[in-house]
Amino acid sequence: EHAHEFARSGFDSSAGAGAIPKHPIIFSKVPESVVANHASVLIDPSVSTAIDYEAELAVIIGKGGRGISRENALDHVWGYTIVNDVTARDLQGKYS
Repeated sequence: EHAHEFARSGFDSSAGAGAIPKHPIIFSKVPESVVANHASVLIDPSVSTAIDYEAELAVIIGKGGRGISRENALDHVWGYTIVNDVTARDLQGKYS
């Protein structure tokens, strides 16, 4: 469902109109983009006026690796949390 929604959004430049990509779209956030619980998210209207937010499930990786088998993948997960993903949609569309 989320893949269909994202494909229709127009922000996925790799997908045709309404097409779902063959492979998942992976993105990450730099540690500096994290704010503390109950802290304000600062939004500068001179940078973007198309701010969007949504709840996301975050997977916290605790141990690195390469070529990890499906059976051993969860051995590398430290935990899970819920995050408020805040995105400047106009900039996302410009640079994706």
